[in-house]
Amino acid sequence: MQRFSWLAAFSKPYFISGNNVEVIYSPEKFYDALQTGIRGAQRRIVMSSLYLGTDKLETQLVEGLRSSMADVSRPELRTTILLDHLRGFRGSPNSYTLLKDLIDSKFGAYFYHTPNLRGLLRRVAPSRFNEVMGLQHMKIYLFDDSFIISGANLSRDYFANRQDRYMKFSNCPQLADFMVTLVETVSSFSFKATANGSAESPVAAKNPLTSKRASKTFRTTFKNAMAEFTSPSDSPSVEGVPSAHEGESGDQDTVVYPLLQMGQYGVSQDAIVTQRILAQLGKEEKLFLTSGYFNLPPEYIHAILSSEGQCSVLGASPQANGFYGAKGVAKHVPSMYIHFAQEFLESIIKHGCEGRVKYSEYFRNGWTFHGKEPYSTIMIAGVWYYLAKENLPSLTLVGSSNYGRWQCVITESEWYLVVGHRSLTR
Repeated sequence: MQRFSWLAAFSKPYFISGNNVEVIYSPEKFYDALQTGIRGAQRRIVMSSLYLGTDKLETQLVEGLRSSMADVSRPELRTTILLDHLRGFRGSPNSYTLLKDLIDSKFGAYFYHTPNLRGLLRRVAPSRFNEVMGLQHMKIYLFDDSFIISGANLSRDYFANRQDRYMKFSNCPQLADFMVTLVETVSSFSFKATANGSAESPVAAKNPLTSKRASKTFRTTFKNAMAEFTSPSDSPSVEGVPSAHEGESGDQDTVVYPLLQMGQYGVSQDAIVTQRILAQLGKEEKLFLTSGYFNLPPEYIHAILSSEGQCSVLGASPQANGFYGAKGVAKHVPSMYIHFAQEFLESIIKHGCEGRVKYSEYFRNGWTFHGKEPYSTIMIAGVWYYLAKENLPSLTLVGSSNYGRWQCVITESEWYLVVGHRSLTR
């Protein structure tokens, strides 16, 4: 679609059939899809997540991996799992203890560690709070040439009662190769776990935790490595992609743009494009944005208020915040998000945008927008863009981002879909 053809200047477009994309609608189906992918993979299993939980469902998932890797009828099968170091080693048991018995020459477990946290600060920063220094947050679950893009982690909450967004792409070899290379590249800058409890330093650069100089060199080398994924290459024009109303089926009617956000390495591909998407919203166009942790960066707010279309933003009410009723310092987290929401509302009024920009908060008695049992949970972050006079969205964003101010330290991946397949837009 011409309206979004400029995206090709920021990311290489991948043309696929909408028939190969399936929306998964429940945590249970997400878990089933993971298990099915593990059982059916013949060549490669590649998973990237913030962490792997340690309850019954996660243990069953790991047992599925163990069974697949032991299957002599699949001698070529290799598995790579990328997690965050701070989350993956937190507490006991943890992600590492659950995986360590599987580690061998065909099964690699990698733990990304932010270069922002080292030395004295690393030793004294409390667990959980040290995560504000940076995290590996990409959510990719790949099996051969099929994969799931989501904002969900590999944990019981997301398998049972925490609703997120999940899109399954089947038989997309070029996109799959892109993601495998991306995860393997980030893994090469991560600590490789061993079965004996030690961790090997990153192979792509010197251990960034050893010194200030090593940390600086690590950042530069990492940024240079990401250029392969963030530099748009020569590609066909996207202007000829059919609109959402030009037929129920057809080849290459959907375009996927992979984008990265790695602010601590100077990679702001996703932030730049998202800001432009928000700013270009024209008269008679509509946009819906949701985030369980509403704290839009100032530049996003400015883009929304400077646009001309209708924009509806959904956040979590204080009672629906996952930290509501928490003890200690965590009890103040909902108040922080109240402050961000109040700032946004004040900006809407200041700019005279009350007629076209709306902010709503999710509330349902006994539910949270991002929490844990015994509550049911909805955790959906995304953007849906409606062109003028269209009743179905033509562009959507799916991935690990919450569109927040922490994008300067979090390693994210976001996937833009320009949809020309009517059934998929529904």
